[in-house]
Amino acid sequence: MWFLKFLLIVGIPLVMFLVLRPFKFGKNARGEAIIAKVFGGRIIMVLLVFVVSIILTLGFGTVKEGFEGVVVRFDEATGDVKHPGLYWVTPIVFKVVQIDTRLDEEEMTIAAATSDQQDVNMVVAVNYRVDPSAVVFLYSEYQRNFSTVLRKAIEFWAKDSSGHYTP
Repeated sequence: MWFLKFLLIVGIPLVMFLVLRPFKFGKNARGEAIIAKVFGGRIIMVLLVFVVSIILTLGFGTVKEGFEGVVVRFDEATGDVKHPGLYWVTPIVFKVVQIDTRLDEEEMTIAAATSDQQDVNMVVAVNYRVDPSAVVFLYSEYQRNFSTVLRKAIEFWAKDSSGHYTP
């Protein structure tokens, strides 16, 4: 991907520079070619194409396999989702935030109490996976901090269930 972007950023202005080289855009009153204006105009044209090609390549990207891309406009979710593969969005205004949808594990040690108030230490491991259809909701509600919400929910469920048992 980086090679394609590099080729677009460098290759297009270079070709433009070479193509515009033989053209003469005007003559002065004595009939002589105005080289300074042609050269200056050519440089400005090449710089303009260079800047435009940089801006256009900023919109290209890839979403990795096992991820979903949420399209955001100034850090606000638009509701559009990019699936794994190549994508293009309007640069500067939009960007794509990748959210992992693969199977993941959250493990934590929790101190709780049994029904007769005996202290217990539990090691709780939960396997979870983000539903690909819910990535926009997760991003808009939790940004990327949904693992903190998950940890709090695991701790609550573990402490609540430990109260139903006796040692």
